[in-house]
Amino acid sequence: MTTLYKSLLFILFTTYTVFSYSQVEPAEVPMFGNSKNLNDDLVLDEDPINPDLFNPANVHDFGKVKGSPQSYTFTLKNSGLSNLDIIDIKLPAKVGVSVDGFHIKPGMEGRFTATIDPTVMNKGPFQTWFIITTQQKEPGTLITREIYFAVKGEIK
Repeated sequence: MTTLYKSLLFILFTTYTVFSYSQVEPAEVPMFGNSKNLNDDLVLDEDPINPDLFNPANVHDFGKVKGSPQSYTFTLKNSGLSNLDIIDIKLPAKVGVSVDGFHIKPGMEGRFTATIDPTVMNKGPFQTWFIITTQQKEPGTLITREIYFAVKGEIK
């Protein structure tokens, strides 16, 4: 009886685990640690990234920063016909990003807040970027794209 009980318990636990994991949507993955840290102190001029990838609305200059952390909120409009899902975020070290919702409905805007902390950054000028990867199911196709955001300034 003990072996039968243990076998049934094992099967129940395995089934629960498989079905629970299958309920995770792709846009929820970054909440479980799929965000990647990029190298420390990435600089746009030294990176092999095409500057044409940056929309001027996606670049913010903090100016001269000292003292407490500062934040800036970027917006991203969904002009498609279906939800725009955030599936990945690549971050540089020492820059925090918080996302206001991982699903942006058609016609709505999503918000991304970038925060820099001058107490953990090197003094002097900085210019770094983060990448948000989105996915959208349009009729007949699945569109995945990377959207580049940049922050710059000078730590005093």
